[in-house]
Amino acid sequence: MSQTISLSAMKTRIALFILLLVCGSLRAQDYDFIYSRPDGSSFECIITSDSTVSLRGGSPDTLGNLILPEVVNSGYNYFTVTAIADSAWYTYCYCSYLLISNTIKHIGDYAFYDCYVSDKIYFGTNLNYIGNHCFHYDRASMVIFNAKNCQNIGEDVFT
Repeated sequence: MSQTISLSAMKTRIALFILLLVCGSLRAQDYDFIYSRPDGSSFECIITSDSTVSLRGGSPDTLGNLILPEVVNSGYNYFTVTAIADSAWYTYCYCSYLLISNTIKHIGDYAFYDCYVSDKIYFGTNLNYIGNHCFHYDRASMVIFNAKNCQNIGEDVFT
């Protein structure tokens, strides 16, 4: 038994198929610019004001360390890094050492959830907010917490 499809129906199906291919390959950019350093590390940055950014993700340096910058630039515009976005490195970070710089005040929910930090997590001095499940399932052998005025530590941060 053979089935016939009209030319009009075939064109409609092909058009829908092409539309699905195009839409499926597009990804909404969820950051404003990428900041790269000579050490091989790079960071996705979201501009939060005229002078500040939040980090959305990125990659460690060539030695496997993730050292978050205090200042980033896009061309001639310089920004202070003050936050880490929700789910920034969610299940994505594999590093030996994580340093959260002194300018970072806020770490969003699930920011480093299920990341693999084999050695140390070092917190800067100005941190005042750590979101829920932020370091849930991380495997760091040591946490160095230098934050002097942390006002919020979320649920299940290090479980």
